[in-house]
Amino acid sequence: MWWGYSPALDIQSEVNKYETNCPGECLEVLIVGAGDARHILKTVASSYLHHDRIIIYNVVESTLEQVARSILLLSTSLDTNLGVFDWDYHMILKSRGVSNLTLQEYRFWRNNGIAFTWIEGESVRSNPTLLNNIIQHGPGFIHYTYLGDITNGPFFAWALQETKDNHMYRAADVAEQEVMCSIYAIRTKEPICKDLIGSHRDSCILNGTLVVETPNKEMEQESWKTKRNKYKKDDISWTDIKNHKVIFHPMASLESFKYKEEYVNRFDFIWTAHNTVKQLPNLVPLLKKGGIVLVELQKYLVESREENLQCFLQELKSVAQANGLCEINDINAKEHCIARFCK
Repeated sequence: MWWGYSPALDIQSEVNKYETNCPGECLEVLIVGAGDARHILKTVASSYLHHDRIIIYNVVESTLEQVARSILLLSTSLDTNLGVFDWDYHMILKSRGVSNLTLQEYRFWRNNGIAFTWIEGESVRSNPTLLNNIIQHGPGFIHYTYLGDITNGPFFAWALQETKDNHMYRAADVAEQEVMCSIYAIRTKEPICKDLIGSHRDSCILNGTLVVETPNKEMEQESWKTKRNKYKKDDISWTDIKNHKVIFHPMASLESFKYKEEYVNRFDFIWTAHNTVKQLPNLVPLLKKGGIVLVELQKYLVESREENLQCFLQELKSVAQANGLCEINDINAKEHCIARFCK
């Protein structure tokens, strides 16, 4: 599981917004390649806003290792790391409406793999958790390969919800606020009091400028040791979440579901990632008549230039039309991060 390139969505809100053909007490959802559980978390957190219904999330994710991808070679255009980072930030991300993400945050992520930091206590060493099969060897480490995406970062799932109150905040502050709101809503089934958000930190520095430095080599060689968890499993206060069920399926299911009678015309709502557009011929037969398909666009992918965005959108429209899907609203590749279709 990595992270997605579009904001977390309340699935019930999406379904109710377009008055789709799913009036029953059970909502069948298929999520393909989201990369994380943001849509499930957001939907569960927002369930108190809607009438009670059973929601079954069918999740299809790839378990194949992802070797470090889309890392720009220094010889392609610019002569330093910071030059590449600045170009990606100013010329691509900022031009596509990413307002909360600061240059300092993005640079720190590209250099060290640490996305969210707090000014009161900045991290002093890089994050190795995306390294596969880490083995301590002498003063350093050996590892098999690198997993995940280093160019875009995990900012877009929770840090894009800009409001009049948070437009001056950093991505870390906005993401913290959104995640805290979701967790609080799941536990209490009511919205959080705004005074509780960030109350554990000094509010006067929430709007401060983030200043970070690259960790020194001594810090990088510091031993990573697993400390015994002082909390016992029985001491954890779990929240009993009713009416929500998550089922995981292997990637091979995308090819086989349409041949299984129990999955044909089963789902009320399908969400699929930008890199699974070619799977639409396998997904459409699974959708009920009147159901919704949401397809993630490539707006926030650093490696996608403007012409790539337009080509991707044209390909998506062509595949969707060929499989009997209709656009719910006009799609703009530069402005929208989600394309909405119905069957």
